Amino acid sequence: MNAFFQCETPLAADEGAAGTSVMCGREGWVGLNGGWGEFKLGYGLTPYDDVKGFTDHQGSNGYENPNNGVSSGPGFATFGLFTNFGNFTTANNITNSGAFDARYGNSISYLTPNFKGFTLRTQYAFIGETTGDNPFGWDTRIIYQNGPATFGLTYAYHGDFTGLGGTILGTNSQNATRIAGKWNFGPVIVDGYFDQAQYKFAQSLPGTFSDLPS
Repeated sequence: MNAFFQCETPLAADEGAAGTSVMCGREGWVGLNGGWGEFKLGYGLTPYDDVKGFTDHQGSNGYENPNNGVSSGPGFATFGLFTNFGNFTTANNITNSGAFDARYGNSISYLTPNFKGFTLRTQYAFIGETTGDNPFGWDTRIIYQNGPATFGLTYAYHGDFTGLGGTILGTNSQNATRIAGKWNFGPVIVDGYFDQAQYKFAQSLPGTFSDLPS
């Protein structure tokens, strides 16, 4: 069994910029791993991101990334698909978002051992910001990776979030499902994915929808 830590820190050395350039600002974990799997505590990317990632040929900034405006709608590219649920100094602004490709703070993650190509990871986050609001996130994914084939299924749930898209206020629950797969034929890789998200407010809000599917 091994003990480990991770502190992934962005650094803008050319201009000394601050912003996200803080210690462990991208991933910050402590944990244990062994033949039984991997258990870790801290801040970092979710299982939803695990499944999303293997269909991004150009990396996170590629043209095919929905964050760059391919999609539209309240929870999608209009306000960005990616966010960090971890900056607790901004009060309710953290969970006024419909992003599922994210990093969770105050989270617990468990990854199973590889069983004939299958792995499962689940991550629960205590995102609670104030005594009056108790938002949380829970993502789970299963990935099969063996030979030329890679397939994944993930489900994400956000409970008691405080708004949507940075502008709509009101307690709501959110869930998203993603199915993705790719096959490496050698000179050609064929892949694809399907996303579906749903946002349900606790009560109807003036000028908004009580149920916002993607």
